[in-house]
Amino acid sequence: MTTLTPSQIAQYRDEGYKVAEGATSPGLLATLKAELHGWVEESREHGSGWGDTLSGYDRFDLEPGHTAEYPRLRRSTTRPRFRPRGARRTSRPRSPIWSRT
Repeated sequence: MTTLTPSQIAQYRDEGYKVAEGATSPGLLATLKAELHGWVEESREHGSGWGDTLSGYDRFDLEPGHTAEYPRLRRSTTRPRFRPRGARRTSRPRSPIWSRT
């Protein structure tokens, strides 16, 4: 498993994201893009957050200005279903990055 370098971690903390080129196969990436596209298309039918979670929050959140013509799906509030063994979250909330340090 490849780990992030200190400069990559600093870039993530400064900018709030980290692009991981080649982190997944083209096939999986296409599947993920199709799933995200489906969520955006489904959001056209909603005027506010929707979907149930076990914690009682809306699963999907919409940005102000969202319309069917111009969907603005902000995020899915669903938490990842797994965590790499021995990993912990980085300091940023809702972080998709996991750290073993």
